[in-house]
Amino acid sequence: MFFFSAYTAYYSLNNALLELLIKPHLVIYLDAPNSLIYDNLKKRGQGEENALTPEFLDAMEEKYKFKFLRDIEEHAEVLIYDWSVPGDTEVIVEDIERIDFDKYEGEYEKHNPKMKDWRWEHESDASEARWR
Repeated sequence: MFFFSAYTAYYSLNNALLELLIKPHLVIYLDAPNSLIYDNLKKRGQGEENALTPEFLDAMEEKYKFKFLRDIEEHAEVLIYDWSVPGDTEVIVEDIERIDFDKYEGEYEKHNPKMKDWRWEHESDASEARWR
């Protein structure tokens, strides 16, 4: 029962708050098998993480990896790395530096959904978005 109520509460809150937030312009997803994540959580032994069951991790992966990442690609750049064995973070930094975010500026891009949450007519609009 805990699994269902935690899952339901998470997604209810998530859906309500997502509408208020500025979508990120960059998402970095470090992917690893759920079995490895679960084993690492157990080794770490943090009390609150004991509630994260394999079923919960599977459900999160399904929603996050196969839904959220696909949806957010419409709005943001997404970098995905296999993190089964932690890699070199310098590679990630180099990949970020190669992204040309300037290509989303200009009159032509005004109607492009990518980065639209980061384009404002007035500085006051940007200020209000940051405040939220």
